[in-house]
Amino acid sequence: MRISFKKIATSLTEFSTPVFGISWSPPESDREIVRKLIIFFEDRRALHNPCNIETPTWVIESVLEIRKKLTDTLEILYENSDISSHSRAMRAACQIVHMI
Repeated sequence: MRISFKKIATSLTEFSTPVFGISWSPPESDREIVRKLIIFFEDRRALHNPCNIETPTWVIESVLEIRKKLTDTLEILYENSDISSHSRAMRAACQIVHMI
């Protein structure tokens, strides 16, 4: 995975002189991002409760929360990441569900 200068520049946390110094916090790994996303999905009623026992308004709210989380995740992922394309597909599915 290649890191762009822009990503490195946004990760800089400190710059010091006279001798020279720099502090950098690397971006989260894809693995950690996916782990957090799965933990979030575990508690979404739209993904695990049977439709016949759910209140439609709450399911729609749950889908909108999922869509928001996927959008937030896309903001921190690299554009060419495999996870990025899968997150976009899941987010598109949330838009379709919301239109129904």
